Amino acid sequence: MSTSGQTPPGWYHAEGDPTGTERFWNGSEWQGEPRGAEAASATSGVNLASVGQRIGARAIDWVILSIIVIVATIPFLDFDSGDSSFQVNAGGSAILVGFVISFLYEAVTVGTLGGTPGKLMLGLRVAEQAGETTPPAFGKAVMRWLPTALWYIPFFGIITGLVFFILNLVWLNTDSTRRTIYDRFATTYVVKA
Repeated sequence: MSTSGQTPPGWYHAEGDPTGTERFWNGSEWQGEPRGAEAASATSGVNLASVGQRIGARAIDWVILSIIVIVATIPFLDFDSGDSSFQVNAGGSAILVGFVISFLYEAVTVGTLGGTPGKLMLGLRVAEQAGETTPPAFGKAVMRWLPTALWYIPFFGIITGLVFFILNLVWLNTDSTRRTIYDRFATTYVVKA
C-alpha cells in the first residue's frame, strides 16, 4: 500500500509485515502490532511458546528461586523471639543476596543456556527478535532481567511487581508474539525448542 499521506485511516497491509496481516494506518504513520491470520507467526515461522507454557515456566522458576533465596538468606536473618512474639528481621544484606541470586538465576542462565531452569524444563528458549538467536547475547539477557531489579526497591517494588504481573498477563493474551514486559525491554521472545 502506498502511504502518501492521502490514504484514509484504516487497516491495511504494511510493507514488511507477514503476508495476510494488517496494521492500522492513522493517516500519517503505522500504529500497533500486525493483526490477521498470520500475526501469531510474525516471528517468521518460529514456534512461539503458548501462554500456558509461559505461565508454567514462570511458576516453576518462582518456586525454585524462592527456595534458593530463602536458604541463602537464612544467615542474614535476625530471629527475634522475645516476649511470646516471633519476628524475622531481614536486613539490607538479605535483600542484596536476593538481588544477586535473582540476577544469576535470570540473566546468567538466559545469557548462557538460553532460558531459565523453568523454561528449559518445559522445552522453551529465549530468542532474540532479530535473527532468532538463542541463547540471546548476554547484554540482551541482562536487559531482560532489568525490570526485575525494580522489585527490590522498597515499597515501589511491590507496586511495580503487581503492575508488571497484570501487563504481562494482558500482553501474553493479546500480543501477536506473546511478548511480556521483559521481552519488550530486551527485544526477545520465548519459543519452543
